[in-house]
Amino acid sequence: MRVCAGCANRNEATAYTDPENEAILQNSIAKLVAGKTLIVIAHRLSTVKDSDQIFIVNDGNVTAHGTHEELLVSCPLYKEMWNAHISVKDTVKEGE
Repeated sequence: MRVCAGCANRNEATAYTDPENEAILQNSIAKLVAGKTLIVIAHRLSTVKDSDQIFIVNDGNVTAHGTHEELLVSCPLYKEMWNAHISVKDTVKEGE
């Protein structure tokens, strides 16, 4: 899945779904947009983790971009958000 300038726009439909159904939706969407450029606005970082490019918008400005792995190294804000995201997911798993 590519997240960059392009022709499609999708407001994250998975914001209120459980992780299992989110995975099913993401797989279906990935098949539909194969070979196309897709812009994703996401509330969950796991939604965009495997994207070709992720753009960090802070206070209305693009402050960083790269792959998930690149941003973990080069963007303190992204790393902080990712760590918070992972800790919430881990807390939810423990409480199941």
